[in-house]
Amino acid sequence: MDKSFERALKKYYKEIRSFLIVRTRESQKFMAEFCSSVEDYIEANKIQTVDAVKEHFGAPEEIAKAFLETAQLGYIRKRVRIKNTILIIMLAAFLSWFTYLTIAFIGTLPNGGGYGVETIMDSAETTTDENFVIGDTA
Repeated sequence: MDKSFERALKKYYKEIRSFLIVRTRESQKFMAEFCSSVEDYIEANKIQTVDAVKEHFGAPEEIAKAFLETAQLGYIRKRVRIKNTILIIMLAAFLSWFTYLTIAFIGTLPNGGGYGVETIMDSAETTTDENFVIGDTA
C-alpha cells in the first residue's frame, strides 16, 4: 500500500472512532473487525483510494450509527453510569480538599487585625490605656 493511502485510511478509522461515543470492549472489537474487513476488501479488489473504501463501506457517521444501533444498550448505559459516578466522586473529593485548604488558610490569618481596647485595673479604679493598645511605648 502507498504511504499516503495508509495515512488516509488511518484518518478514516480515526474519524469512525471519534463517532463511537462510548469506549468499550465491544467498540474495540467492532473496530478491529471493521479494519480487518476493510483490509480484506482492499486486497481482494486492489483498491488504491479511500474514496472507494468510503463508497463501499459508507461514511464514518453511518458506520458509527450502525454500531450504536446494534450495540447492547444496557451495557453502554451501565458504563456511562459508572463514569458519571466516578466523576461525581472526584468532584466531591476536590470540593472537600478545596474546603479543607480554605479553612486551613483562614486559620493561619492573624486574629482580629482591627482596633482593640485593653482595660488595666488599678487598685481602686478601672482605666483604659489606649497608648498601650495602639503600640506607643511613650
